[in-house]
Amino acid sequence: MQALLWQNILNLTTGQLGGTGTLTLGDGVSTLTTTRTFGSLNIPTAYNLAGATYNVNYNAITGTSGITTGTELPPLTYPDYQAGTVTINNATANGGVILGINSNINSLTINASTLLDINGKTLGIFGAYTNSGTAGNGLKADAATSTLSFIGTGTQTFAPGILNE
Repeated sequence: MQALLWQNILNLTTGQLGGTGTLTLGDGVSTLTTTRTFGSLNIPTAYNLAGATYNVNYNAITGTSGITTGTELPPLTYPDYQAGTVTINNATANGGVILGINSNINSLTINASTLLDINGKTLGIFGAYTNSGTAGNGLKADAATSTLSFIGTGTQTFAPGILNE
């Protein structure tokens, strides 16, 4: 069983990064950027993001199944993701991005013509929320238990765009 510490760039483009060891995202000081296209994580994951900047990009894919988030996003129980941005780049026509687990993040950017489906989960946001979506795109939170929770300790910015109907 091996443990891995990832501290700079993690590109998940094809297949799964898996194993029985623990993957720790962040070293507490550096900038880590994770980009998901077709790849995913299938490994126990720990987080060391206090003092680090963590950016997560969900890029465009082909097909219509979307990208379901996994352990690249910390769970609700992890409060130290306070620098960096989660960016949604996968088009609505390609299924967008589907929240797979309840998660805490710092800032969220949903670009035009893309989709983030909260999928009945809770998404805690510490920093800014920007939704550039228009009708049929942007944020989808139509499941009864879908929740956005603003958990910042200071002023948070909120640019709602047009919520998905």
